[in-house]
Amino acid sequence: MRWMQMIKIAVCDDEEIFGKKLHSMVSQYLDEKKLFFEIDIFHSGIEFVELGPEMSKYQIVFLDINMDDLDGIETAKQLRSYCKDSYLVFVTAFLNYTLEGYKVEAIRYILKCATN
Repeated sequence: MRWMQMIKIAVCDDEEIFGKKLHSMVSQYLDEKKLFFEIDIFHSGIEFVELGPEMSKYQIVFLDINMDDLDGIETAKQLRSYCKDSYLVFVTAFLNYTLEGYKVEAIRYILKCATN
């Protein structure tokens, strides 16, 4: 029997519908691949950064860029202050943040669309 590590994933988006949709899509994909995972949803950058050093427990972080109070770029900077190893994926309706994303070592951008 092969031992598999659980993948810990954070989804941080202040728009509940997009957070739930992303959770569903990622869950479906990982279920199909028969991987063990846990996904936590955060509804603001502030809620996520309040974890402090615990932010580093997530191997993958899906992060909205355009959030009220604390935007995704600043949230990513906080994440990087604790952890350089997490895979950071920006989920956004705006592509004009690409250069800022490189500064926090984002690996991908996923473009939000308004359709279901």
